[in-house]
Amino acid sequence: MDNTATVTGTDPNATDVTDTDTESVSIPATPAITLVKSGTLNGGSAGDSIDYEFLVTNTGNVTLDGIVIDDAMFTTVDCPVTTLAPGADTTCTASYTLTQADVDAGQVDNTATVTVPTRTPPTSPTPTPSVSITAAPDITLDKQAGIPSGNSAGDTIDYDFVVQNTGNVTLTGIVIDDAMFTTVDCPVTTLAPTESTTCTASYTLTQLDVDSGHVANTATVTGTDPNGTDVDATDSTDTLILNGNTLAVRRSRWSRRARRG
Repeated sequence: MDNTATVTGTDPNATDVTDTDTESVSIPATPAITLVKSGTLNGGSAGDSIDYEFLVTNTGNVTLDGIVIDDAMFTTVDCPVTTLAPGADTTCTASYTLTQADVDAGQVDNTATVTVPTRTPPTSPTPTPSVSITAAPDITLDKQAGIPSGNSAGDTIDYDFVVQNTGNVTLTGIVIDDAMFTTVDCPVTTLAPTESTTCTASYTLTQLDVDSGHVANTATVTGTDPNGTDVDATDSTDTLILNGNTLAVRRSRWSRRARRG
């Protein structure tokens, strides 16, 4: 800051005398800026969003202009103003869409930087607290029995096991446990949320099955979420095997119903 002063005096003869002097006082510029980034999770599945706010404050003693947010998660961050007087602040915003990888990881981390191109140096990157995503693993099983190929020992029943991932995280290591089979064939063993697969197996009737007139049992499916936690589901079937005894029982039941009618 520059300023000039003049002094004036009058001698006994009424003559004025003057003198001037200029003084320059330096005011150091101390530009400074802070950034606080926060995120709000909306939901918890792929396709849901995190709304981010970037609170920018001019903590220095000079006006800052051309303020910009640099964040690798976004092409642009919306700032209502880009010029801030000392002590002033503004809140910039952006929205991020979750990927399945984010949900499986259970959190979203990243760093943003606010810079003022006309001032040096720019601020350092500001770490952001992680936005946590709660894992909700779930799985379903629908065991379906086909029509027996016959009603004698050595005939077969084909089974389908429809498995669906009904949670919000990817499930791996999917396996069917069924006491009727050594193995159940599954075309895939990893399912993203909403995905399904149909596993298959074929069972050969024993004489005991034919004599009892039906085949009943329960299967269990198990999958593992990204945190190493297992989830499972069970389903049962009971398939009728028509033999002489079965037909006699069915005719007897039909006859009783007819008499009641």
